[in-house]
Amino acid sequence: MSKARNGSSRRFSATSRKALALAAAIYSLGVGATRAADLSVAPPPPPVDAPPSLPPAPAGVFGADMPAAGRLTFSVGAQFSNLSHSLLGTQGVSSQQLVATVPWYWNPAASKLRLIPQNIAIASQGGSLAYGVTNDISIVVATGMIEKNLDMLTFKGASGITPLGMSFTGTEGMTDSALAGIWRVYQDPINRIQINLGMSFPTGGTDDTFTLLQPNGSYATSRAFYSMQPGSGTFDVMPGIVYAGALERWSWGLSYRARLPLGVNPEGWMY
Repeated sequence: MSKARNGSSRRFSATSRKALALAAAIYSLGVGATRAADLSVAPPPPPVDAPPSLPPAPAGVFGADMPAAGRLTFSVGAQFSNLSHSLLGTQGVSSQQLVATVPWYWNPAASKLRLIPQNIAIASQGGSLAYGVTNDISIVVATGMIEKNLDMLTFKGASGITPLGMSFTGTEGMTDSALAGIWRVYQDPINRIQINLGMSFPTGGTDDTFTLLQPNGSYATSRAFYSMQPGSGTFDVMPGIVYAGALERWSWGLSYRARLPLGVNPEGWMY
């Protein structure tokens, strides 16, 4: 009896050890699966509120908006302007007053002024690339296209105030191009001040022509007036300063930018 009980005990002990090992393994698997499940459904950390972005500065305030470091931005814009009426000094005058009193440039002794501009419409489209060297320094390259349309009134003969007819002519082409650097020298949560220094390059034409009705009824083609040319023909230094501000959805700005020719162009004039 004694031997039988010992053998049963040994068999029971071995079976118990296997059962306990199996239970431990199942428990380990269950705990691991539970932990994995817990990890898979763990809620993400709460998002960090990003600082609000500033609204863009008003259009036309050069250098107010600067890209972040390493970022390249491209922008396009259009400008439209119109010139009309005539002045002698600060006095407004009519076309008839001009042709009756002002000598003709080409022959002042024998003739009065015979062609009077009535209106000049100017439309330009420009594009610029800005690159942020650092958060406070950026580089801007800009160029564009321009179109100038002229309405010219011609008076008959060498003198008198009798209108002969109108000429509708104009010029168009590439504008001068510019390269500028911008440096932010001050900024607080609302205000910022930036200075810029650039250079204008004479990529626009200065010898475009137009065709005008002459006092004798013929038409002549000649080089357009300097104010009608697409470009300046000169290398110009362009320093400037900008103040801009923003508060919530409102923005404002003020800029000054000089354009200082380094000399006359090949035609002998400069703006």
